Amino acid sequence: MFNLSFDLVTNSGNKVVFVHLWRTADYPSLPYSSPPTAAQLSNSILNLIIDNFGAVSLECDYTPDAGVTIQCPTNNPLITLDKFVGAGAGGSDRFVISNVTLTLPGACNSTFTFKGDAWGSNANSASPAVHCTMLGFESGLNDPLVSGFCVSPTPSAAYNYNISTTTSSLQIYYDIYLDGPVGAGTGDGILVPSQDILIASVPVGSPLTITPTTPFNSGTIAYPPAYNTLDYANRKIFISVSAIGRSYKLTSEIQPCGVTVYDYGDLPTTGSPSWPQARAALVGSYNLGTLKIDNAVTANTGAVWAGNGVGVRTTPFTLCTDGKNSPSNCDANDDGLGIPGIPLNGGYTYPFALTINGNLAGLTAYYGLWFDWNNDGNFANDLDGNAAPAFYSGFATTQSPRTFGINVKPPTGLLPNYKARLIVSAAPVTSTMFNATNIVNGEVEDYLAPAPIILPLTFTGFNAVLQNCNVNLSFSTSNEINNRFFRIEQSHDNANWHVIAIINSKGDGDNTYQFTDTKPAKGANYYRVQQVDVNAIYSYSKTININGYCDGKGSIIVYPTFVKNSLTVNLPSGMQNADVKVLNGSGQVVLFDKSATNLRYINTTGIPSGVYVVQVFNNNELILVKKIIKD
Repeated sequence: MFNLSFDLVTNSGNKVVFVHLWRTADYPSLPYSSPPTAAQLSNSILNLIIDNFGAVSLECDYTPDAGVTIQCPTNNPLITLDKFVGAGAGGSDRFVISNVTLTLPGACNSTFTFKGDAWGSNANSASPAVHCTMLGFESGLNDPLVSGFCVSPTPSAAYNYNISTTTSSLQIYYDIYLDGPVGAGTGDGILVPSQDILIASVPVGSPLTITPTTPFNSGTIAYPPAYNTLDYANRKIFISVSAIGRSYKLTSEIQPCGVTVYDYGDLPTTGSPSWPQARAALVGSYNLGTLKIDNAVTANTGAVWAGNGVGVRTTPFTLCTDGKNSPSNCDANDDGLGIPGIPLNGGYTYPFALTINGNLAGLTAYYGLWFDWNNDGNFANDLDGNAAPAFYSGFATTQSPRTFGINVKPPTGLLPNYKARLIVSAAPVTSTMFNATNIVNGEVEDYLAPAPIILPLTFTGFNAVLQNCNVNLSFSTSNEINNRFFRIEQSHDNANWHVIAIINSKGDGDNTYQFTDTKPAKGANYYRVQQVDVNAIYSYSKTININGYCDGKGSIIVYPTFVKNSLTVNLPSGMQNADVKVLNGSGQVVLFDKSATNLRYINTTGIPSGVYVVQVFNNNELILVKKIIKD
């Protein structure tokens, strides 16, 4: 039993799709000038018919020739068919046929390859015309065998995959994709390498070798930090594996990790307040008659709401395993608010994704978003990181649906959990309406959000010293917990960074680290340290800048940056005749030093406070420029 999937370019003529499979050695290369007959399909191992007109389904009767056996729900009750409208070039549709059954000689885990044809027609008649074909696609079963699963949800989304073989020795290479964006922040569930996000790869030039006793297991891998969010964790991961000497790829899908949130009910009530407070107890009783929106009636063209649907809960404070496709005990329509899966730290800004919808595109939907940062069940007494009320509002035009970002700045001193409430209405939403009864044609969604993650260390120091053409870097940390490694990054312009070293963590506790950059650039050199923990959460040290010049004899040192009475310029050997100039903001030379010595002390008491530029010339060549500030 296996799953078969293939893509066909969308075509209104493909009202019926026929699929035939053969063992690779038996593949007949049919002309398809007319539908295949029972004689031509006598060696086939599988035949399928897909009704692609309207709601897709599997048919059981091959009308061109009744002698052809078709696998369908009549003789295989487990078989199912799904169709996904993709976003590939030309509008490709993916057909996924699950639980296909084949009876073959040999062991269940033996290697098996097959070739197949798919063709489309406007009808499954006695002599349907062949409108289009996809011929000779090849695949195999069991070797290599690929599997994967989600390990944990956000805010530390992670996955694991395994690749095994029954061949004595097999060289494999593979790509791992995260389902990419289609429309406004969604994934389509279909692997389209040109559009999906490549997050890991083993190239064909450096394959892995596996054997039956030494399969490859990835271990727990965290989502890349940029994709460790609710939105991306609700997308599939695709593992596409190839083997040297094999003409086909095998692809496995890891189902979305999702995010753990709590649903507080979203119940309209007959008492006061009209909406339940965001806490583990209902306020009053609920009466669905007080809900003014009716999205089941398409005539209600003014209806707007949050996310892709409207629903209510009959019980509060329910644990949901993900934020969108919830199990039956959760509100499956609480999908209007995308909560970041990265750690929240007070004083920093984070994007929250809002989705609005409507029975028509072009409607004006108003929204109000409240945060209960102190987690006391009251949305009226909270402030954000700017000391302003923790309330965000506005309006947007529906595109059925439409997703956009709201930048939120949490306050300092965050508690382990926080609550959020989103209201979408056809009328303006104000800060006092979190318990209002006059939500017009709208919806409310409540969440208890995951606890913020505390970064696993604190940088307590970071220094750089230029010496003998090298930059000696040192940094110290405190409270290292579950830290994995450090990346030392360098930039010449404080904008474009590259990694020059990776240093593994020394372990939990307080530690110091050193690294020497033996190839600093001429002029400005910016440095920073990125720490990465075991969940791929990261943070940065401060950025430091050091200027230097090296000609093989030594380096120029100019200090301090903040000058009071004296500026020191230390020149390497052989450069004692260099000229040193200090220029003001207008480019005028205000100080000039031509003393024949390697160590210069330049008196700066006679120049006013401000920003100046130090220039060093050797043999009339400008070799150093550094900015200083006179206090």
